[in-house]
Amino acid sequence: MNQYNLSITRLNRDSNERTLAEDLYLKAFPEIERHPIDELFIACDTGKCEWLIFKDGDTFIGMAYMVINDSIAFLLYLAVEEGQRNKGYGARILRELTKLYAGKEVVLLIESLHEECDNMDIRIRRKGFYLRNSFHDTGYIQSTCEGAAIYDILSTSQEFSTDRWKAFVDLYPMESYMDKIYEAQ
Repeated sequence: MNQYNLSITRLNRDSNERTLAEDLYLKAFPEIERHPIDELFIACDTGKCEWLIFKDGDTFIGMAYMVINDSIAFLLYLAVEEGQRNKGYGARILRELTKLYAGKEVVLLIESLHEECDNMDIRIRRKGFYLRNSFHDTGYIQSTCEGAAIYDILSTSQEFSTDRWKAFVDLYPMESYMDKIYEAQ
């Protein structure tokens, strides 16, 4: 396995890497899935969110945006620089996040495999990546925007609690478009 010297830094408005992180964020996520950048920083100011950047030496590798409470660390965004993909960095970042949030259940949402779409092959590969990296399919779906989009819920815990997740969503520190959670069929 490749040896990396990954460093993790919390991003703030004055960080030298701010432009790199913002550019990656804007490239990696479609507009409909993005929160305004100012809103992301305001949420970080509450202490309920962390925008993390990952570097290997001096090389910017990627970013993660976490929403956290006492029991859940929600991986809202994860992106690796295009030139750094397929080098094992994504898996390493997930391991580092699991260590950083030890004692918390790490949860993420991925585009659902339970709906017809044009990019099913990408969705299947993405889900496989997370399953190979210590995440479990909870068997639940989170709908957003009044059902306009649905996401499969993955977790590092094999004992996902819908009650705990609903309580987490209710205290979400940014405008939330998450509405219903239901069992996958």
